[in-house]
Amino acid sequence: MSNKAKLQSALQELRTDNRRKQKLGLHFILASVFIWVAVLAIQLSALPILTKNLLTFCCSLLIAMWVYAAVPEKMLMVYAMIFGAHLLPYGWLYQSKSYYFFSLAIPIAVLLIGICCSPAAIAIFMLIAEIIFCMLLVKENRHTK
Repeated sequence: MSNKAKLQSALQELRTDNRRKQKLGLHFILASVFIWVAVLAIQLSALPILTKNLLTFCCSLLIAMWVYAAVPEKMLMVYAMIFGAHLLPYGWLYQSKSYYFFSLAIPIAVLLIGICCSPAAIAIFMLIAEIIFCMLLVKENRHTK
């Protein structure tokens, strides 16, 4: 066996071990369900948009901070798109079709929803998507040995 083949085999073994031990990162995705419940509650409130965005920041990453001031009505859309897109490397790491699917489906769906619907619709979509994602990860974990 060549050095390259040995290296690839070792990498695959590490990925498989990581996938099993980390349970495909299910605990992080489950935690995000609670974050999206909080974001949905904020978006459904009667608070002004800037207050909603500030409270959403308290629940989230600060990557989309520039949108907060520049285009406040699209802040949640950008945040949700970033959230979905960041799942892509985990598809490779965990060898997971669910991560690959949601890393593409979430940004595309959120873009379409964000163009024509309210931020609350985005939060509803994300909550439902995260719950489905969790269920798929549980199913994948059952098939992981």
